Amino acid sequence: MICLQGRSPRSKPVGRWRGLRLVSALAALCVLGSAGSAVGGSVSDEGAPAQAPSVVTEPVGQSVACPSADFKEFLKAFANRGAVQSAYSLWPYKAKFPYYWEHNTQPGDPKFPRWQVEERGDVPGIKYRYDATRDVYVYDTEVLAASERWMKPRDTQRKRPPAPLAAFKIKRVSATRYDVVVDAGVTDSYEKKSDCWYFAQHWESEPLALCKWPDECRKLREYEGPSN
Repeated sequence: MICLQGRSPRSKPVGRWRGLRLVSALAALCVLGSAGSAVGGSVSDEGAPAQAPSVVTEPVGQSVACPSADFKEFLKAFANRGAVQSAYSLWPYKAKFPYYWEHNTQPGDPKFPRWQVEERGDVPGIKYRYDATRDVYVYDTEVLAASERWMKPRDTQRKRPPAPLAAFKIKRVSATRYDVVVDAGVTDSYEKKSDCWYFAQHWESEPLALCKWPDECRKLREYEGPSN
């Protein structure tokens, strides 16, 4: 079963992520509906061959081998396999976001911390997948269960496949750490332990979180307008 997971209740969606919860819910219903029609047999009701599923299930044992010591190869497996996400995430991992998202404070006010860091004990619900046919990472709204493996972008009404994540970058920070920049406001960090790479931190930001107090912060708030 494909489970839907939105952002943390504390997180404030920014930029192109606004409103994706509703879109994600609708997309999930569509995926579940199409999956149900394909499970019954290899042909559809109209007699046409059923399309290959976007997500397949795989047996999950008690241990999952490290996909690769090479981080770029490891990330491809981590992005597409729920079992790898469960096995190779730190417990707990860290979530970092602007302090004012959760507290009634002004962005940039030096009397308060700029960031809030929390420890979380769930499996990180990353939303990027590796499309092997095009050798690119794409955005995907579904969160993989431990028994699920992502194969390709879901079938949609569009004639073209989803566009690659334009800002997606893999940055080597040190011999034991890589940062994965999903877009301008989301960065995931991975750390190397003795046996493999592990998801270590999810960091969300926005320009207002980095403003200079007080004038720049005031101008940015006026430009952004009231939040919904």
